[in-house]
Amino acid sequence: MATFAAVLDACVLFPAYPRDLLLRLAEAGLYRPIITSEILDELARNLVRTGKCSEPAARRLVAAIAAAFEDDVVETKPAIVAAMGNHPKDRHVLAAAVEAGAGVIVTANIKDFPAEALSPWAIEAKAPDEFLVDLFWLSPARVVGTLAEQAQDYANPPIGFDDLLGFLGRQLPHFIALVRGYGLRRL
Repeated sequence: MATFAAVLDACVLFPAYPRDLLLRLAEAGLYRPIITSEILDELARNLVRTGKCSEPAARRLVAAIAAAFEDDVVETKPAIVAAMGNHPKDRHVLAAAVEAGAGVIVTANIKDFPAEALSPWAIEAKAPDEFLVDLFWLSPARVVGTLAEQAQDYANPPIGFDDLLGFLGRQLPHFIALVRGYGLRRL
């Protein structure tokens, strides 16, 4: 069972390979992923707006995420959202962290979560690369094993482990450097 919770902002769920990895690591029990229907709606809108998915495909994706993490979907109260001191467009994300007791918000928009808005709640904002480095150090073997399973599960088109690391390395350079170093240490 995961010992801590982290809110996943819509921006970290947008890129497919990192999204898949973050959700797989949650399924592996390394952390509890907190999401809201507002975060999932934002994800779907952005996938459609950028042409990454059709509207039906985006809706299927967010429905699958919501179903897989049904116990981790929180709904925020308007009064709590209004009381948050971070960027107005992301107040619902901080409110979700407060309501769920999450200590971390995983976001690519760190500037929208200034320390003075987070510190009263003992919450940190972390970029996905930093968050995944933290997860790696919790359980290197489990993280690398999850990555290997992720690569094996891609069949159309097939993607090798090294190719997956290459794709992820564009957005998660520090994390992938640790993974590659771990493989070398084990040889």
